[in-house]
Amino acid sequence: MTNVLGQPFLLGVNYWPRRKAMSWWADFDPGEVREEFAMIRELGLTHVRIFLLWESFSRPRTGSALARSAISERSVTSRPRRVFRSR
Repeated sequence: MTNVLGQPFLLGVNYWPRRKAMSWWADFDPGEVREEFAMIRELGLTHVRIFLLWESFSRPRTGSALARSAISERSVTSRPRRVFRSR
């Protein structure tokens, strides 16, 4: 699909996991995110916007809560790669 200038038309979605919604950072499941990103790709969407909640990333954390947060942040952001392929 192209715009009036013949450039690819960018189509995307605001992403919240369907099972966890806004609490997804507190209970991060990388398998769920991979599954849903695959569904988004199958729908032909090319861009995904994710939201970081202030409450999930700003308050001081210790122990396992801090470790879980670091794992979830890295799972979504650490591997810059193209998730969607042009058709």
